Amino acid sequence: MFESFSHFHDRLAILTEDGLRISYEELDQLIEEFKSRFSAGRGVALIECENSLNSIVAYLSALRAGCPALLVASKQPEVNQKLRTQFSALYYVDPVANQVTIHPSGAAIQLHPDLAVILSTSGSTGTAKSIRLSYKALEANARSIVEYLTIHADDRAPTTLPMYYSYGLSVINSHLLAGATLVVTQKSVAEPEFWQLFDENRCTSFAGVPHSYALIEKSGVKTADRKTLRYATQAGGRLEPNRVKALAEQSQKEGWQFFVMYGQTEATARMAYLPPDQALANPHCIGIPIPGGKFRLINDQGDEIENPDETGELVYTGDNVMMGYALSAEDLSRGYDLTELRTGDLARRTSNGLYYIVGRKKRFVKLYGLRISLDEVDGWLLDHGYSAVSTGRNDTLWILTTTATSVPLIRESVADWLGLPAASIHVGVIEAIPRKANGKIDFSEVSRLADQEAQKLDAAIAAQARKAPLNTVRDIFAARFPNQEITPGSSFVTLGGTSLDYIDMMIKLEKRISNLPPNWYELSLRDLEQQQGKSRFWQKIELQIFLRCLAISLIVIGHLTDFDYGGTGAVLLLMIAGFNFSRFQLPNIIATGSPRPVLALAATIAIPTIAYLLIEQTVFHKLHLPSLLLFSNLIQANANQGLSYWFIEVYIQILLIGALAISLIPKKYISNTRQETIVLGLIVLSLLLNQLGPVVWDTNLLYNRVPHMLLWFFAFGIGAQTFRDPLSKLILSVAFLAAVELNFGVETPYRILTYGGLLLIWLPWIKVPTMLKSPISQVASASLFIYLSHFQFHSLSEKIFGNHTWIGVIFALVGGAITWKLYLVCWSHLVSIQPRRIGTKPRTQTKVTSAVEQPQEREKVLINK
Repeated sequence: MFESFSHFHDRLAILTEDGLRISYEELDQLIEEFKSRFSAGRGVALIECENSLNSIVAYLSALRAGCPALLVASKQPEVNQKLRTQFSALYYVDPVANQVTIHPSGAAIQLHPDLAVILSTSGSTGTAKSIRLSYKALEANARSIVEYLTIHADDRAPTTLPMYYSYGLSVINSHLLAGATLVVTQKSVAEPEFWQLFDENRCTSFAGVPHSYALIEKSGVKTADRKTLRYATQAGGRLEPNRVKALAEQSQKEGWQFFVMYGQTEATARMAYLPPDQALANPHCIGIPIPGGKFRLINDQGDEIENPDETGELVYTGDNVMMGYALSAEDLSRGYDLTELRTGDLARRTSNGLYYIVGRKKRFVKLYGLRISLDEVDGWLLDHGYSAVSTGRNDTLWILTTTATSVPLIRESVADWLGLPAASIHVGVIEAIPRKANGKIDFSEVSRLADQEAQKLDAAIAAQARKAPLNTVRDIFAARFPNQEITPGSSFVTLGGTSLDYIDMMIKLEKRISNLPPNWYELSLRDLEQQQGKSRFWQKIELQIFLRCLAISLIVIGHLTDFDYGGTGAVLLLMIAGFNFSRFQLPNIIATGSPRPVLALAATIAIPTIAYLLIEQTVFHKLHLPSLLLFSNLIQANANQGLSYWFIEVYIQILLIGALAISLIPKKYISNTRQETIVLGLIVLSLLLNQLGPVVWDTNLLYNRVPHMLLWFFAFGIGAQTFRDPLSKLILSVAFLAAVELNFGVETPYRILTYGGLLLIWLPWIKVPTMLKSPISQVASASLFIYLSHFQFHSLSEKIFGNHTWIGVIFALVGGAITWKLYLVCWSHLVSIQPRRIGTKPRTQTKVTSAVEQPQEREKVLINK
């Protein structure tokens, strides 16, 4: 493949960001010139890739020279040096410096004549297992992609994905095979410059992973404005069915096609695609095999499954299947290790021949978007001398050990090794690792034991919530180890604490010791008692204030940087708004039966929002009545090119609908009803609206940013402040988790919402360093104005400081806080002078003054979102 491009003559092959235009004839010349640099004979060529003309030329030159191309990311010298040594690379290619370094030691290794490319797998634990791809596999996969995407010579595709990633490489291969044009860029789809380049060069497609589409949505880019867009593709992970459906509807409306695809590097990128005309009805499916490929499902006995909707392992056959894996240079001489690919995915086939994934056969767990091999975890534990075995349970990694004293060390060490929060790893104690008769570990029994440990943990947490707090460190030890003699020298370890004891004890001790040492489990009772009491370096802060600061900060970071925290910061703010509504407005509503408290709250939010929007739209000459009147979310997602604020619109609409409902209910019914009953009814009603609303009005195209789909966040926030006893909180937590799972699914990364919501339900306050309490409170108080102004302050930051993303984030947070302070001053002045104009006694300024001086009273004036 790619022996010559002469048959494309002077067709345009590559366009670069700086306007360089390379024809296929010129590309041929560049390849032949670079090929001469592989002068030491056939050997592995390690190429440090980036999306650039030089990298593409180096890759194509290696293919023509018969040198297997080991494609790696640039700017990771230690990793690449290990790979060079591991696979005895003869050539080390640095396209940025345009240098080729020859290592003579690589000339002696034997290479299979069909070996063309070596790619790394996407494992997260650093195992250097790579995939051997043949020339035949590269060409077969590229031809299949050209066929089902109908790529032709007039197509132009930007390089949105790294070329060392099989998906990104497939875009390059397929378009070059079709004589199409590559628009080579390193810009992100979240950058306006990318879309400017897209439009200027009349690009016809783009490829993205789920994260790419999340960035596009957050940046407010409109595909409808891309006049030359013919199709878009998605692979590299599961995209939620509701998002697939929304994109399919959007593509049909705007006149382009959306292809969901499925593949693995082991199959040279692609194995299946979902025909665009079937995406709306089957958004959960991966579709049908690519041209030239074939799927079958097999059961545990290896027999093929013929009937539809039966689960089996998905097996793929086709010319694009890899030659096999490689762990060393010696493996590169091997031929074809397999003729079909067992994907390891459990799948089903519908009656109309579409396939969909239902699970994973191999042992792994997915934490924070990372795929963790349980076999590798077990190997690490064994290598480090631990008698332990791992298993996955929902979004946690469970490790079972036979040594109780190793519990804290295992948890912290594994978390550090994987680079994950320790909260995502649980360690339990068992008598012995279960094994089958043949001596192999019985993983089904391991899973059962982990379930038992998890149930004990849940029960212990629930029991703790029902118990009265213990007063001293000694009380905590005595309650946990009631039948043992506790001396001043006793410690958690010497008393034989387990994983359940460890977590529960840590929670209790942190209430008595502000700055609990990391090695507390090793310290004696005497040492811990000496640290008991408050620390002058720590102060309490209401959790809702901390969460509000965290949420608005993450929203700003998510909007202004490439960092993806998983989203849902805005809906967490909506939940916090409900929490404060229950504290300040709801009691007044019940006491008076009047909607006035709701209308007053809506006004305090709407007035500054509309004022800010009016100024903003006037300055940018984009006057847009729906967003100015706070109902654009009901018409179009990301309306007015992003100069609208859907979150504030939804919140005010919820308040106005609530005020209307209150006005229609006789006052006596409201005043005679307990607050808990009202709140419970509101939660049930909100969940019913969320589930039944789409039957009447499908709002997927609006990203469901409408009151009836988001009311449940607000309702659960009200419940978090209303329900105080542990049993009610537990029921509320279960209902909240069920609602999150029902709406978003268990595999989506909405942890900010999940954890923040649960913390809001259970914890009234937390401790923070004294020096941070004031900044946290200031950011939380100014969250509405930060939300309104952060894009403008970011643009101002770029003009002052240049394109320094994180400086822009800080500038946006500080700027929003200053704007909030200025608004308070102006509002206070307006309130104080207005009565004098009409010759009456000045009104009291208690509310506005206290809004400045007292954080809690401030929330009565303006509940920030």
